[in-house]
Amino acid sequence: MADALLQAPLLEADRLAKAFGGVFAVRDVSLELLPGEIHALIGPNGAGKSTVIGLLHGTIRADAGGVRFKGTSLDGQGPAARAQAGLARSYQRTAIFDGLTVAEHLGLAVRAAERRTFGCWRRAGIEAPEVLQDFGLEALADRRAGDLAHGQQRLVELAMVVAAKPAAILMDEPFAGLAPDDRPALADRLAVLKRRHALLLVEHDMDVVFRLADRISVLVAGSVIASGPPELVRADPAVQRAYLKDDG
Repeated sequence: MADALLQAPLLEADRLAKAFGGVFAVRDVSLELLPGEIHALIGPNGAGKSTVIGLLHGTIRADAGGVRFKGTSLDGQGPAARAQAGLARSYQRTAIFDGLTVAEHLGLAVRAAERRTFGCWRRAGIEAPEVLQDFGLEALADRRAGDLAHGQQRLVELAMVVAAKPAAILMDEPFAGLAPDDRPALADRLAVLKRRHALLLVEHDMDVVFRLADRISVLVAGSVIASGPPELVRADPAVQRAYLKDDG
């Protein structure tokens, strides 16, 4: 993380705002994602976290403010253009194809990222061996995704995101729906991922957040009330009053 602090931000949000029906879901939100870091965005339900992710990813158009990635404005660009630039997103719900193998799923991701129409299905294990290793999927490469346990399916979905080789990944509650026994394995994988990808993590599990995050921003009622290293955020009286004491 010390080396990351010497580098320019990969992703920058500058005073983002979004209202729905005249009610602000996000107001004046600014944050940065640095190379080699896990930056967690936390807050109570309804705080606007998923809206922030949507604004960064381009699925939601901002009413005000801007987004820069690798120093270039993304304003006006949709999710596809942002993905091509190297900004990826994972979703809360697992979305895989039951009849395809793990290797074929990675092949789809590689093909989409490189805009190829054929030729990578059976070569995915060769083209992305580090992804199979990072997610502990080497032994499952030829297994159908529909035959895997839910926790393994979540790993496959995240592996697809990583196989496209993004510079940064927006992760919207990757632990949602996972059994307690599956959570440590995924946490271990995310800790490995930041060696090659910066991660902006939205998550409700505070044990995971404070274990993994290099930096935490706290969103309450659409506004960031604190941002910094985990130990400082945990000790912040405003954060304790608004969130941590209530959520445990």
